[in-house]
Amino acid sequence: MTTNFLPTSHLSNLRNRKITAGNAITLCLAMVSTSIPLVVKTKTHFDLKPAPRKTRKLQNPTLIIPGITDLGKKVVPLRNHLKDNFIAAHIWGSKRNNGPTRNGVPKLKNVFNKFYESSGEPVVLIGHSFGGLMSLFLARLYPEKVKAVILLASPCQLGFNDIATNTGFGNLFKFIQAGKKLFDQDVLRNWVGEQDRIPVLDVPIISFVSCDDKNVNGFSCEAPIGPLNRTIYINTNHSGVKNHPATKAALVFLYKNGWYAEFPDEIIKLGIVDRSHLVNHFAKTDPVIQIAQYPPQLVTERVLSIA
Repeated sequence: MTTNFLPTSHLSNLRNRKITAGNAITLCLAMVSTSIPLVVKTKTHFDLKPAPRKTRKLQNPTLIIPGITDLGKKVVPLRNHLKDNFIAAHIWGSKRNNGPTRNGVPKLKNVFNKFYESSGEPVVLIGHSFGGLMSLFLARLYPEKVKAVILLASPCQLGFNDIATNTGFGNLFKFIQAGKKLFDQDVLRNWVGEQDRIPVLDVPIISFVSCDDKNVNGFSCEAPIGPLNRTIYINTNHSGVKNHPATKAALVFLYKNGWYAEFPDEIIKLGIVDRSHLVNHFAKTDPVIQIAQYPPQLVTERVLSIA
């Protein structure tokens, strides 16, 4: 079989001319007309269309609330990871979390109730830092609408008066207390440590504690002792816990296997440690370590719950 090639004269002419779109088309037509064999290196998986991804309904509706002064984008990596694992995770909004303001508290309730209604089933609440306290607030308001509360470095054991000595946010919360026209005073008056509340919240509280937390007393972030609650210790800092690989892997595992399932070694190795790794960076103050260890059923002082 004879193979015809593009004449050398054509190539030399093109070589001496400025390449334009028209020249390129001319060259292509010449190659086709002279039957130049074209060798194209291909790989089969490039040629075939990818198989359509199997669709699967997202489950376990979850509302994520960022920490105070944080924007919603701070928890986007966590949201995306949960959605990639077929968990219907949503962020409460893109704007900054300004805390328990008079306008913010009604909006928080509205966002939660709309999300619950659209989901048609109890919701999992995930809150980082102050967002965890807002999650507990919602759980006490609507316990029948909440499946579980997951805290990420949230000082749930602190009352309002303990903030100044057990966190790095003392000045901020003094401003909140003074700003009576801006902040919901009923919420602030009912702000006590979770272990001091009666009745005990009948919703699981799963708390992820950052062991090297310089923003809040890590011991104050432990879940109250009780049959429904669990504390998990992550070897990271206050900000890092919300998007830490161990946190994300552990959450997906708990969603699939139950809130009290034992973690496999491959997840533990990502950064889950025991309580001995927990450091109190507020040791010169009342560390509330003992308070955090009281079983809720032994608390005798009656404190009004948020209602």
